[in-house]
Amino acid sequence: MIHLFHLAVNHFERKNSMSRFVNLLAALVSIGLVLARSILFKDSIVLTILLIVVLIGLAWLHRSSKNRFFYLGLISAGLMSIYLTFPTPWIWFVGQVVTIILSALVIMSLSTKKNYLTWLKAGVCGLISLLLVTISYQAVDPTLFLSYYQASTPTTNSFEPNSELTLNFGDQFEHQKDIAYATEYPRSFLDIIRHKGADSRERPTYVFFHGGGFIAGDKMSGDPNAKGEENGELIYFKQVLDMGYNLVSINYALAPEYKNPVPVIQASQALAYLQEHQEELGISTNQLIFAGSSAGANLVGNFITAQLNPDHAKTLGLEPVLSKSQIKALVLEAPALDPSRTSRTVQSSALHNYIFGQSLASYTQQSQIALDDDFVAKNNLISLITADFPPTLLTEGNYGSFGDQAQDYHQRLTALGVPSTLFIPDQQTYGKQPHAFFTADATSQASKDYYRLKAEFFKTLDEKSSE
Repeated sequence: MIHLFHLAVNHFERKNSMSRFVNLLAALVSIGLVLARSILFKDSIVLTILLIVVLIGLAWLHRSSKNRFFYLGLISAGLMSIYLTFPTPWIWFVGQVVTIILSALVIMSLSTKKNYLTWLKAGVCGLISLLLVTISYQAVDPTLFLSYYQASTPTTNSFEPNSELTLNFGDQFEHQKDIAYATEYPRSFLDIIRHKGADSRERPTYVFFHGGGFIAGDKMSGDPNAKGEENGELIYFKQVLDMGYNLVSINYALAPEYKNPVPVIQASQALAYLQEHQEELGISTNQLIFAGSSAGANLVGNFITAQLNPDHAKTLGLEPVLSKSQIKALVLEAPALDPSRTSRTVQSSALHNYIFGQSLASYTQQSQIALDDDFVAKNNLISLITADFPPTLLTEGNYGSFGDQAQDYHQRLTALGVPSTLFIPDQQTYGKQPHAFFTADATSQASKDYYRLKAEFFKTLDEKSSE
């Protein structure tokens, strides 16, 4: 009898131990999936399905007792299922929070023999829960942390110019700094670097918009996230000047405080100002080359599309300020062109996907966890190209980049009969080249070859213009 009793006790303890292990495992897997869903936007559907399976399994373990774990598991699984059917950010967020609470309660329910371990466990669970809720909220609304990041840079939204951010182009050029082109929005300043001499007004004008993920960057210092040992922005600008062009570099208001389409409106204001004051500024707006890097490429792509596609002008609420004949060429360098693929880079880098996705979300107010289909359709610049587009040059890196989008844009232009040149460094020849490689490492072989191709592109364009 005693022997049978001991067998029963041992069986119960083994069963109880196994149950505790399975509960702990389910809670830890849930925590891992919650974290993954907050970062790996492109895998959101797969991760959500996996989490639903774990939550239903956890509820099943407690089906007989019908306790809080049973009901919270069902509620969490239900919210996740609703998100898959009706993807909205706040349903996603509430599902995350309920799952975090459930996981913390499961871990806390596992008994410990010493009181100090119980308190330690409670403290760790509380901190991890708070961290997970914060990261989940950031996925829905990235403005909080991006605002802190922006405040740490010298490129905040201000109605006063930052005169410390400048470059030295040499005595052969005249550098007009911090010209106010409008007063409605902050950072409405541009710089003009033009050739000295009587023929300056006859030269084409290269109009440039800097990168920086819509949240940073400057007309002279460029994208702070694409900096190398050499001053890539200075190398970039000097090549433009060496090709014989005058240069205009334009600042614009930054997200998350100022969102789409404010920078595109500012581009219109800047070009209207340049046209009105071209005589006194010593430049010409008859032959304009538009260029942008990274976020600046998206901005200039939107601006040019609004000039040449009436439907997009209507979407942005803009009136065209340029004629087709004024737009000599378009240069899209490291461009993000399709909102649905911003967090799905080529040869995916999880870090790049997250940063790019959050940066775009802060600018467009479109969370990467629940993109609006109508917004995507109206803002996919690849599908908005027309046969009226100018000759276009595109480039991008070969990993953690938007190379596939540049390729699709190039193919669309070619199909419409628009001259287009694409340079994506071959990985076998050049090794891994990141997003905006041409300023991140302006002296690399890939950058040198791109700049050589760029010079040939414009030489051919100038020869055709002079015929």
